[in-house]
Amino acid sequence: DAASGREVPGGFAFPEPLARRAGYQGGNAGTAGSRVSTDFKVMAAQTISGAWQAWWLGEGKVEKVVLFEEPPPAAATINAAFSATGDRVVLAWGAASLRVWNLHTGQPVGPVISFHGGPRVIPGVNFNPDGSRVTVGINIGGARVWDVATGKEVFINEEQDARVEASVFNPDGSRLATANNSGEVQLWDSRTGDPASPV
Repeated sequence: DAASGREVPGGFAFPEPLARRAGYQGGNAGTAGSRVSTDFKVMAAQTISGAWQAWWLGEGKVEKVVLFEEPPPAAATINAAFSATGDRVVLAWGAASLRVWNLHTGQPVGPVISFHGGPRVIPGVNFNPDGSRVTVGINIGGARVWDVATGKEVFINEEQDARVEASVFNPDGSRLATANNSGEVQLWDSRTGDPASPV
């Protein structure tokens, strides 16, 4: 329990064990991919069978399981984020690919988005407030934003020399903040890509 810090009695009995991958943090096995939403209502996870599923969590049990259609490759390293609207998850994998799924139906929302981002995707993938756009920080420096439905790139910024570790929207979606591994935080107009002042 996040409020009390006490363990919730019983825990959860998940339908399938999570997939694991080797070579994570010095050779220890780690999950191939799983994330829980900030409200703890849903978990997106790759199972040992290779399937991606949304597990809707109830009081000590999984209430509903939704299978993702056209999931990422089974062996892919995954970064994930949930939309603030609670109905979408974005998965980013491989060298530079990402896609959005509807958590209620398991259907993809829009096409696979592929881009040149360096040797790996940085774990800075996030939605704008209404879930219509996604952003990701990239290895070569900068951030990008795409329209989820069309896959069209609507924002690109490559004015940073250091690797961008995180990129997030402000609450109304008008600004994008990026943080790089040199300790710099910058603000951008999310519509034009121009430098912006705090609001």
